[in-house]
Amino acid sequence: MALLYADEGFPKMVTGLLRQFGHDVLTVQEAGQANQQIPDDQGKSIGDDSGAGSADSKSR
Repeated sequence: MALLYADEGFPKMVTGLLRQFGHDVLTVQEAGQANQQIPDDQGKSIGDDSGAGSADSKSR
């Protein structure tokens, strides 16, 4: 299964569904990074440091 780092714009419903299917999803809020206006590239590096792929509302 996948390890993902979800930013503030990523839908909570999708995070819940991913978890139901066994994926490990760390949210910005859970990481203590919420409401800090961290630029996307720095936020993605937080996910990269934990070995997680990043998921945001802009992902395609």
